[in-house]
Amino acid sequence: MPRQRVLVLYLGEVGNVARVLRQAEFLAAEYDVVLAAFGPEPSLPPAATYLRLSPRETRRIRGRAESLARIGARLAGRYQAAYWLDEGIRSWRAELERVLPVAAIVVNELFSLPLARALGDEVPLVFDAHEHWTSESASWTRRQRISMRGAHEWIVDGFVPQTAGMMTVSPGIARDFRERAGVSPVLVTNAPFSTPLSPTPVGEPIRLLHVGMADERRRLEDTIAAVRSLNGRFTLDLVLGQQNAYRRLLERLAAEDDRVRVLPPLPSRHVLSFANAYDVGVFLLPARFPNQVHALPNKLFDYIQARLAVAIGPSPEMARIVEEWECGVVSASFSPESFAESLSRLTVEDVERMKRNADRAARVLNADANRESVISLVRNAIDSRTASY
Repeated sequence: MPRQRVLVLYLGEVGNVARVLRQAEFLAAEYDVVLAAFGPEPSLPPAATYLRLSPRETRRIRGRAESLARIGARLAGRYQAAYWLDEGIRSWRAELERVLPVAAIVVNELFSLPLARALGDEVPLVFDAHEHWTSESASWTRRQRISMRGAHEWIVDGFVPQTAGMMTVSPGIARDFRERAGVSPVLVTNAPFSTPLSPTPVGEPIRLLHVGMADERRRLEDTIAAVRSLNGRFTLDLVLGQQNAYRRLLERLAAEDDRVRVLPPLPSRHVLSFANAYDVGVFLLPARFPNQVHALPNKLFDYIQARLAVAIGPSPEMARIVEEWECGVVSASFSPESFAESLSRLTVEDVERMKRNADRAARVLNADANRESVISLVRNAIDSRTASY
């Protein structure tokens, strides 16, 4: 019997997006997978092929008039009209139609759901909500929020209930989608594949590490301020992707203290082996918006898989895991002073013990535990369509 084809759709640069690449790897065990995304072709299993979508930058919007027309349509509540006025959406639809028919589509962001649905009413959709639906609008200007927030809610209310299955990254986000859209998302964490590493020896200075993006919403200057307020027992390296003004600000702050460095980004496949040489993975994420409150990011699981102790602010989803496995410290608040206080109490012996506990946690909190969840969602979606015919 020929294998069925599944489309994995991601409207973003996929090269370092481990969550999407894991989906392709999981599903390739049972299906022929087409991964459609932006950027150079990533490493994929033999049963997966890559469809490189035309980047938005190459699609010349027909002048300011078309852009204003989309904004006007959204302000008037005509969200569907505004969506299809986007020349990029129309172009991607034409490109995706070339790989049809498919047995199911895995959709990796809210914005793509109407596009995926337009590829065929009969095709079951499995939605992976990487973030809370307010994640983008929360960081926009007031004008952008007026224009776009309603559009996102239009997709949540009109398209999420139509999906044949849904997964998301944390219990809090799952709960909010359930209350808003009446769906029951499956929890699929951002944990990496199990990696055969061991905790490395701890000495002084204790080496702190942050791996992520130069994103001003994460207020990494607070982490730098916390470390600079400590004595010479600690150093901090920030491995940051993205070249922007915020990164340059952080580089200037780091240049004022030889205990702090801003380092170039790493390919995702090298992060765990690189991080393994450090002692504590840090992430002080302010909890201002729902997406931040419910955050359960890949870096938490990467730190644990790298066998590091973990130091975080009082983010409830992350704190639950750190406290359950006793693999790190949680500061009393998100202030630099509170974070510095929690770090200052760490001894070499504490960090050694936490790294041993991270080693235990890494054997459980890994992608292998998510494999069957992803495959089952797609399998059940396809079976439900077949049963309806």
